[in-house]
Amino acid sequence: MKTILSFLTGCAAIAVASPAAAVIIDGALGYSFPYLRATHLSPNVSESIQHASILGGERDISIEVVTVDGPFIDVRAGGGPNRFGVNQHSWSLDQGGIANVTLQYDGLDNSAARGTGWSLNLAALGDNLFVPAATQFLLPFGEDGPVPWPLTLTLIDGNGHKASIMHDIGVATRFNPYTELNYSLADFLTMTPELNLSDIDVIEVSAEINSRSPATQWIYFGALEINGDPFPFVPGGPGDPGDPDPDPQAVPAPPALALLGLGLAIMAVRSGRRRQA
Repeated sequence: MKTILSFLTGCAAIAVASPAAAVIIDGALGYSFPYLRATHLSPNVSESIQHASILGGERDISIEVVTVDGPFIDVRAGGGPNRFGVNQHSWSLDQGGIANVTLQYDGLDNSAARGTGWSLNLAALGDNLFVPAATQFLLPFGEDGPVPWPLTLTLIDGNGHKASIMHDIGVATRFNPYTELNYSLADFLTMTPELNLSDIDVIEVSAEINSRSPATQWIYFGALEINGDPFPFVPGGPGDPGDPDPDPQAVPAPPALALLGLGLAIMAVRSGRRRQA
C-alpha cells in the first residue's frame, strides 16, 4: 500500500510541476513587406499585418523618429527567416539619431492604432513572457561608446491599467551571441497590482533604438511566446484583482484533493481491519 501511495504522490507531483507547452503569440512570420521604413522625410509610419501565428489577432508595427543627429536617418523594422531558417524580427537604424519601434497586439481590428476589446486571458496561458534569441549588433560607434537598446514589454488591461518591464539586449559576441529575455507575469503585478491578467487588451513590444554612429546598428529577436504553468490569477478566483478575499490557499488544487481523498480512504480501510481483529 505504501508503494502505491508513493507512486500516486509522485505522479501528482509531476502533474503539478510540469509546465504547460509554450504558446506562440508572434512567431515573426508573415511580414507583407521586407521592411517598414521611416526616414527624416517620413518620420512616422505604421502597418497592420494579419497572420495565423499571432494569438487571436494581428501584428501592428510602427516607427517614430524622435531625433536626427546626422544628414539623414534610416530606420527599418521587419522580419522573416534568417540564414539559418529561423524566423526573427529585425530592427535597424542607419546614421545618427533616436527612434521608437513598437509591435502591438490588440486583437483583430485591422488598424495600427491602439485598440481595445481583445480581452485575452493571459493568466490561463502561462506565467512568463519569453523572447528567445535576442541579440544586438553594434558596428563602429562614436566617442561615447555603444548605446544599449533595451526591449520593453507592456501589458494593458481592459480597465486601462498598464505595466511595463524593460530588459537590456546583450551585445553579440563570439562566445555569447544571444540573450534570452524573460518577463514574469508576477513582475508586472509588482509594477501595477491593479493589473488584471485575465483581461488583457494590449500587449506591446518596443525599443528606443539609439545610434551615435554613421554605421548601421540593429537588433534581432525571435518569437514572442508565453510559457510556464497557468498563473493563479484567474477570473473571480483567488488572487484575482477583483476578488475581495485573495486567499491563495482558499481552494486546494485538484491533485491535492485527490491525494487527500485517497489518504482518507486508506485510513478508513485500516481502521475497519483493526476493528475486525
